[in-house]
Amino acid sequence: MDMVYKSLTGYKGIVILTLRQGSIVVDHTVIIEAPLSNNLDATLESITKQVVKQLEVINTTTGNCKDTLCFMAPPNPVKNATMNFSAADICKQSVPQDFAQYYYPHITEKGTLSCLTRCSQDLPDFLNCNYGQCQLKSSGPQCICHNWDAFWYPGDRCQTRISKVGVGMAVPLVILLIAGIIFLVRARSQGLLARLDSSVEQLEDYKEEGSISERVLISNVGASHCGVAAEGPSAVSSRLWTLPSRCTSGGRSL
Repeated sequence: MDMVYKSLTGYKGIVILTLRQGSIVVDHTVIIEAPLSNNLDATLESITKQVVKQLEVINTTTGNCKDTLCFMAPPNPVKNATMNFSAADICKQSVPQDFAQYYYPHITEKGTLSCLTRCSQDLPDFLNCNYGQCQLKSSGPQCICHNWDAFWYPGDRCQTRISKVGVGMAVPLVILLIAGIIFLVRARSQGLLARLDSSVEQLEDYKEEGSISERVLISNVGASHCGVAAEGPSAVSSRLWTLPSRCTSGGRSL
């Protein structure tokens, strides 16, 4: 049987499964070692095609055997192609059992298998800790932020940090700003009250002056010209009126 498959790349041997009477029917498994790759399914499919092609070649070259024992492959000779390799299982067996669930297989382009956690940047979904460092804990990968004594980190991945010194300086500035605003508001309020008091005083003075200015003299200019004194002033109008009059020799008339 080795003579049938020995030309296949990676051939390691066969395992006889059953022998049946008549024309000897041999059920067997072909063992082929393949290079490790990121796409093992494609590798298995490629090896299966190589085995089928090799059997077709054997059937063509053997011909009609009568006097010697020869190999004849039936139609559809490969019944089940499987791979007894699991990168995930190998990683679980190779790492500490308490942390096995946090390890993932990673196969490089050169065919090297590595068992990595999400702390490794080689994984596509690695845990980016930004200003910190990723560490594997019993609960899984976690970000440990640097310089806790100088910064606060509001996020769980250390993606944002706030300086404690900056916050310490900002608080007094905020207090001073609030105090300045309060002082300014009070100053403006006091200035407004002072202006209101001044306006009220001016208004009272204006009223007093107005009451005096409304007392306008009404005189009979014509009567004084006739040599007779006019009657005293009377505060009865806000206008100055000149009353026309005429003189008679016997006294005054209006």
